[in-house]
Amino acid sequence: MAVVSAIKEELLSDLTENLVPKLFSHLEKYLIKNNGAEGWLRRKFDAPLGQLPYLEVKGKKLPQSQAISRFLAHEFGLFGKSKVETATIDAMTEALRDLEKPLTDWYHAKDETKKAELKKELYEQKAPTLLKILEKQLSLNNEGSGWFVGESITLADISFFDWVGWLTFGNPDVLADYPKLKGLHGRVKAYEPIAAWLAKRPETEF
Repeated sequence: MAVVSAIKEELLSDLTENLVPKLFSHLEKYLIKNNGAEGWLRRKFDAPLGQLPYLEVKGKKLPQSQAISRFLAHEFGLFGKSKVETATIDAMTEALRDLEKPLTDWYHAKDETKKAELKKELYEQKAPTLLKILEKQLSLNNEGSGWFVGESITLADISFFDWVGWLTFGNPDVLADYPKLKGLHGRVKAYEPIAAWLAKRPETEF
């Protein structure tokens, strides 16, 4: 991710009941974009671990994308209303990360034969195995008509939406056999703050 996110102090100190809409409506304002390789080289020595992304809050730079995600989820009410809900959300986001290696291995493979093998394994074995589990897990909460955890959108739902975006590179209909997950994907996409961001986000390769 070639961006460095920074949320200003006044945003974090002015928390209201509209936390999630505020996060997404202000997201573009508080993104500091990396201006290509030269821009990154200027910032690299300031990055806590010498890499992107990092989030700067009240003068403190927080590295690592998962740590940032969890921090923001806590700040904006996206991490459950109890310890059990928080742990469940955490488990769901970690389960989704199991897609990271097979996805990146396939995407970055140079040899075309190997690339085809990796894609076949991803879309015929690894992804279906996880999606079947997620379909079942979603069904356990309100019969799959709402969100993964609780009665409102959480980091688990947003993470799912994000990973499905990656999967659709190789198969736009990856959720065709999972009606409850397809419904969830639609709800996240239609969620007003997210829909507003998707409509105006910058055009990038990903």
